[in-house]
Amino acid sequence: MKYSIVVPTLRDKFGIVSPLKFYFGGGQRVKNLGNKRVLKLNDFLFHNSGLLVATEIFERAGGYDENLRLDFSDFAFVHKLRNHNEEFALASFSCAHNLATSEVKTRDERLARFESYVLAGTYFKRVYDPTDHLLSMRIFLRGLKFCFNYGTFTFMLPIFRRK
Repeated sequence: MKYSIVVPTLRDKFGIVSPLKFYFGGGQRVKNLGNKRVLKLNDFLFHNSGLLVATEIFERAGGYDENLRLDFSDFAFVHKLRNHNEEFALASFSCAHNLATSEVKTRDERLARFESYVLAGTYFKRVYDPTDHLLSMRIFLRGLKFCFNYGTFTFMLPIFRRK
């Protein structure tokens, strides 16, 4: 059987990174995908890494949202794909993947990345998931976590500057 969307299972040292569920304002890991090879797009999101999409579906969905440079670009793309497909197939292989939040960064590197994350998260909520009121809370809590980790409240500035 032919599938228009094929997604590898992405794993890090803690388990499955993608596909994932999205609730409580953010991505939630799935502990076990079982032996299912076909999953519903409405039930899962996935990261871009290793993603295979038929050109026809990619074009019908309108491609990636150019307003999202990195963060949330994959989730926005899945939202667009949902209008053109009901399911996706899991690839028969898995890949190692590191999330940006688990990488060791200097304060300035982390702050620059977090500023980008705040802008992207705000845009994603407004355009793709306006009823998700917990996304803003997750952004705030992530900023607070970085404040404690790096010993500075400068991580709150992007949150209060956003539109």
